[in-house]
Amino acid sequence: KRLFSENCVTCHGTKGQGDGTFANSLMIPPADLTALSANNDGVFPRNRVISAMDGYARGKHFSGAMPEFGRKLAGSDVLIESGDGVVTPTPRALVTLAEYLESLQGT
Repeated sequence: KRLFSENCVTCHGTKGQGDGTFANSLMIPPADLTALSANNDGVFPRNRVISAMDGYARGKHFSGAMPEFGRKLAGSDVLIESGDGVVTPTPRALVTLAEYLESLQGT
């Protein structure tokens, strides 16, 4: 929750619904982070979320306002399976932030 408050609330709002104080000034509105599972057949897209926050995987729906947090939150790494049995070192803070976002689903 601390990482979310420090890095995401301005755009995504305190509840993660895309209604932060800076949201209206962005050309592309911030995502409603409470609907990630609902928009993915009820499954939280953990690896996609981590990749997006990291800056590794960004689609057209991302604006330049979304920081790449991979470097900003770098530090100790944990190994996560990123798909197809591939294990990737990932900043622990990004994994922790993704876990918090998962806890917001459906709120």
